[in-house]
Amino acid sequence: MFAPARRSSLLLLVVACHGGQDAPVDSRPPGHDSPPPGHESPADTADSADTADTASTPAPIITFEGKPPANLLVISIDTVQRAQLDRYSGSASTPFLDGLLEDAVVMDDLHSCSAWTLPGISCSLAGVRPEELGVLPHIAADGVTGDLPDGTPTLAGELTAAGFRTSLVAANVYFTSPDITAGYSTSLVEGGEYATWVTDQGILAAAELDGAERWMLHVHYLDPHLPYAPPEQYLGELEGRQRTRYDLATTAGMHELVDAWSTLDEATQAEVKAQLLIRYHGELSYVDDEISRLWDALGAAGMVDDTLVLVWTDHGEQIFEHGTLGHAGSLYAEENDGFAAWRATGLAPGAWTGPTTQEDILPTTLVALGIPVPDGVSGIPVGQASDDRPRFAALWQSGHAPAQAVQVGEKELIYEWEGHKQFFRRGRDPEQQENAYRPTDPDVIALWDLLTPEVARIQAIAPDETPVHPGP
Repeated sequence: MFAPARRSSLLLLVVACHGGQDAPVDSRPPGHDSPPPGHESPADTADSADTADTASTPAPIITFEGKPPANLLVISIDTVQRAQLDRYSGSASTPFLDGLLEDAVVMDDLHSCSAWTLPGISCSLAGVRPEELGVLPHIAADGVTGDLPDGTPTLAGELTAAGFRTSLVAANVYFTSPDITAGYSTSLVEGGEYATWVTDQGILAAAELDGAERWMLHVHYLDPHLPYAPPEQYLGELEGRQRTRYDLATTAGMHELVDAWSTLDEATQAEVKAQLLIRYHGELSYVDDEISRLWDALGAAGMVDDTLVLVWTDHGEQIFEHGTLGHAGSLYAEENDGFAAWRATGLAPGAWTGPTTQEDILPTTLVALGIPVPDGVSGIPVGQASDDRPRFAALWQSGHAPAQAVQVGEKELIYEWEGHKQFFRRGRDPEQQENAYRPTDPDVIALWDLLTPEVARIQAIAPDETPVHPGP
């Protein structure tokens, strides 16, 4: 948990995806009792639609009494399945994040732009979906393509231009993409490094920034990315369990497990998944402790006061909820949902229930810092978007045709270009286990009206790929 003395002049922004106009700020997290009177969600308020139609553009929900914070600390975390966190009824032990979310304004309806790192960080740091700029990051057999066009504004670039000294420490190789690193004054990227390295290097980078008039430090943790192999002290729950035939601490062992999964009996699947979750929760606890260590070091150096802190996730993780393990394989909730929150002295904690997306991270952060939002940004400062905004996602990986999704409210359409179409009502089927797709369903047709132009957009980017039977 946080010590109050370390929060005195701090705004904390924890991000995983979307926010909405007229969506109320509930004072309790989802699943922890109903909201208090007067803070019902739009779906529970009969006149909410009329209010949204008639209201002028509201002010952003992140505001300050007096000057905004001078500095920015960005903490991004790879591969977080939101449902595993305590706030969302999960059982992972993450007291640092739990304490933060309990004491923050949290975006609880969050959606990523894709299901892997490069499009996720591009979308988050540029405030626009890559496909809107004419590119779609693609994992191909001969490498990765899809860098943003030269000159694309980014969070670091805008802050550097505003006089910030900016520094990046990251353990994911996709941060070496030139469009991502271009805006930072200095950058250190070592793919595959553990969370301890990120914290150690982050502390050193902070020392180099200390004394700057305004600064931005961005640290990116690769953990809890697979293989789930945290330090042994985080794996105590494995004691007494029978070792599986698959080496769950290595990537090769996890690939072997994925290949064999459909042949395993239910009891074996249940035991293997239980051990995977123990390992994944251990990874989350390890990262949580390392972020807390970074926080303590910066607090001791006096670098937390007058600092805006942004925490966000690049994508989620599937742990056999839909038959496989990892990410970049589908656009289901476990790979695409995220979280976001703001914390500040004088900002009452609560749950932001409106729809938000990774595109909103850039404009929300710039507005909070008092810096103009550049032209071409499609994201919307949290609190200003309409409740019926469509949220899009796209995915393209080696050996597969693209996949796309659109969600409006609780209704979501997922279209895989091989011809597979799925429709879910997330309110009644949050785990997306019942495909309710019917081509004559008016809701399906309405979502196709939104998705069809996006299919055409990606066809222009990937002319060699052909969508099978797009449309209802």
